[in-house]
Amino acid sequence: MSYNTIIEQGNFRVTTAGTYAAGTILPKVIPCRIDPEWVEVWNYTQFGTSTQYAGVKYYWQKGMPQGAALADYHAAATSVTNSYLMTAGGIYVVDTSKGPIANNIIDTGTSNSTTPTVTTSVTTGVFAATTTTMGSIVTFTDATGALPVNLGGFDYEVGTVTSGVSFVMRWAASTAFAASNLVTPTGRYTVRPFDPIFYPRSRTILNIQGTATTGTTNTVRVTTSVSHGYTVGQEIRLHIPAICGSIELDNIVGTVVAVPSMGAFDLDVVDNTITAFTFPTAAQVPCTFPQAVPVGENTAVALANNVNVLGDAEENQAAINIVLGTGIGTTTIAGPAGTVGDPTTGDMIYWKAGRSFSNN
Repeated sequence: MSYNTIIEQGNFRVTTAGTYAAGTILPKVIPCRIDPEWVEVWNYTQFGTSTQYAGVKYYWQKGMPQGAALADYHAAATSVTNSYLMTAGGIYVVDTSKGPIANNIIDTGTSNSTTPTVTTSVTTGVFAATTTTMGSIVTFTDATGALPVNLGGFDYEVGTVTSGVSFVMRWAASTAFAASNLVTPTGRYTVRPFDPIFYPRSRTILNIQGTATTGTTNTVRVTTSVSHGYTVGQEIRLHIPAICGSIELDNIVGTVVAVPSMGAFDLDVVDNTITAFTFPTAAQVPCTFPQAVPVGENTAVALANNVNVLGDAEENQAAINIVLGTGIGTTTIAGPAGTVGDPTTGDMIYWKAGRSFSNN
């Protein structure tokens, strides 16, 4: 029972940064200082418009299923709104310090696309796709045909979840998986307990893009298989095996100068003449996989950015996250994560979450 009312609020613009591909939206993760009992979301941009399937208001309260939401949306291309009970793609509240119990689940197929999708045979219970929530970390084992998701059994992160059916491998789109490496696989995946919540661990690298679109001319953008947890000012050593190309970056230590998304970071390095990066193919297994390894902190950069030196080693990084989903399909209703655009045209989303007196 809560006797005091505590409210958090905020807003954000939905841009293409951090998406699977231009024009494709990701769930929005909002860390909270409280364990919210209710969440309200408004799409300021879509209020009063006539955009079909656009949602304008969403509400979730404890007692409702994860991913549910009471939504008002444009059912047709008019300004009239209808009500809808979303059963997936709505609002989730996830405590990252309490990961799911590890268990094997049958993977009945993984698609070969720019956004690899895992179809699960489990449609009910604690390991259904509905509760394998966005941000969960999974490891694939004993998979046949889907070698890129099985190589070494390293971690991937869950992206968009379709209720009881499938989920997208969140950051894998940044790796151009060859069709020959991803052919209707079967096997199992494991939902892992929570990721370390203090000093970040080493991460498997999925992709390295030459010179990043932001930052200095000596900056490369590194994409990892799960949310990396790195912050501006951290020093990262790259281990790049020869089979992956980009050998110029092997054993180089660089400073994180920007974090464009939870699955990517921009690293300031000495040499910006870099050969193309390629992820290992099936023919190259067994092999060593490319890694990003935290080695310390660049004190000058950390202080210049008002970042606590070695803060990641001292601060508990677990959070109670509000996760705003992407909706139900493309022709049903868009979710509270909004619709992407550039920094001026993307949906403007306002949200409010809180705890308040309850007589339940």
